Amino acid sequence: MKTRLLLIPLALTALIAARAEEKPAEAAPKPASTEVYDPKALEVLRGKTGQIITVEGTIVRVGESKSGTHRYLNFTKLYRESVSLVFPIEKNPEEFKYDKLKAWVGKKVRATGTLSEYGSDLQMIVEKWDQVTEVK
Repeated sequence: MKTRLLLIPLALTALIAARAEEKPAEAAPKPASTEVYDPKALEVLRGKTGQIITVEGTIVRVGESKSGTHRYLNFTKLYRESVSLVFPIEKNPEEFKYDKLKAWVGKKVRATGTLSEYGSDLQMIVEKWDQVTEVK
């Protein structure tokens, strides 16, 4: 019995290997519970750092870091008085434009993500728009 050897071009082999390593598109993070928190309830929220949570409130301010690498939306005029929604520009430079973020000021939003601390301030990193939705 003869054995036939099937030769696959090297480029096709590389393509097959690359597709096998592709990951499916990631969805917005899912919170550990269905509870929605007030972004100004800092004492309650400090116990939630490292967890995926949902906050809901009205955006009152937009800003940008001094280095120009992050933009943010705040639920209070003084960012230290609430959770900040932080948008790393490098993650999505076309979507996280200042004017687009400014359009959220005055709107009530619901945001889901991992709560973290930056220094002593609470923040939620937003990498995709589906983490933030307007509440009507």
